[in-house]
Amino acid sequence: MYLDRQQARHWMRHVAAHTKDLKHVELFVLPSFVWLLDALELLSGTHIRWGAQNVHWEDTGPWTGEVSPLMVKETGATIVEIGHSERRTHFGETDETVNKKVLAALDHGLTPLVCIGEAERNEKLASETLPRQLAAVFREVREARWPEVVIAYEPVWAIGKDRPADIPYLRERFEQLRTWLTGSNPRFGERVKVLYGGSVDPDSTPELLSLPHIGGLFIGRAALDPDAFCKMAALADDVARKREVG
Repeated sequence: MYLDRQQARHWMRHVAAHTKDLKHVELFVLPSFVWLLDALELLSGTHIRWGAQNVHWEDTGPWTGEVSPLMVKETGATIVEIGHSERRTHFGETDETVNKKVLAALDHGLTPLVCIGEAERNEKLASETLPRQLAAVFREVREARWPEVVIAYEPVWAIGKDRPADIPYLRERFEQLRTWLTGSNPRFGERVKVLYGGSVDPDSTPELLSLPHIGGLFIGRAALDPDAFCKMAALADDVARKREVG
């Protein structure tokens, strides 16, 4: 809950205009629910996808204050964020409800962007938490549909800090995540994108994107500044272009 409507509309216009020449990177934005129709107006026909920050697992019913997958789709959104640490901490989101939302999103052709991450910088805790959360995400998801799910690895302890988690630690975590995915689904696990989120900024973008097995960045606070977002998008585009060439 950071940008008012005027600010959100400025952000969308600015980013759409200043990233239109980027050809090697996929961009998306997750505005507040009330600005999704503004995204439909301002981002339709551009290269930027938009989505919702949450979704319910039921299509209709007595769920006051919730938003269904059907409602999300009517705004033109194609992505739904599921299981952010703030949802888990403050609103009682559990592995079970995360799984329900993943299945509902897939049923309606929405891309589930699922946040996972350990609460503390602790390798033992990470080795217990991440496999459990991944297993919950993909429970009852057909193996061939796993690549339709995007994972955002956000170590809770690294969110809102001055810098991201350190590279050696992240290298181990991404190796762990990829090993679980390919071991659990040998045919399709390699195609599941895993993003990193947690205090990403322009200075850290190139080094983070050099990590093996990383599929992109999930940017939070730094993305509120449209110029910073555009800079990170350009850096990511350059990394992707060089990978394609070399």
